[in-house]
Amino acid sequence: MSRALDPVVPPPLAAVLARDPDPAEGFTILILTVSEGWPHLAMTSVGEIVARDERNLALALWPGSSTTRALESSGRATLAAVVAHVSYPIREEAARVADLATPLAGTLARFDAVVQSASADEAPYAVIESGVRFTLKDAAQTLARWREVRDALSTT
Repeated sequence: MSRALDPVVPPPLAAVLARDPDPAEGFTILILTVSEGWPHLAMTSVGEIVARDERNLALALWPGSSTTRALESSGRATLAAVVAHVSYPIREEAARVADLATPLAGTLARFDAVVQSASADEAPYAVIESGVRFTLKDAAQTLARWREVRDALSTT
């Protein structure tokens, strides 16, 4: 069952985005865009998205990726994540701004996004156990890169 929320980053997701990334958690955020009439799905982590306030997000994406091209073209995406047994799809409008140049991650395409709508999806007959999860191959290196990117997204 889906219920509309205020057009903000839902507080449970905002809390996940605010904390220091946990290498054991493997939390994934899906980014859905459309290009050439086809849906496109990308996976990202808390290392590439920062909630700047309740309505504004900053994203760092690979510059040559399909997601970057689609987001540049349409200016729209849906972010989706599962937090505490609830699925949160969030529609956003985004614009590419000055790229991020970081020593560890290299150059990344930076997007500033504004939440247009949000909802919470739960099934009365089932518990959503998790969304997509991953395991880091080199946690120390990845966490250092994520912290660098998140700091850059937070300050620019």
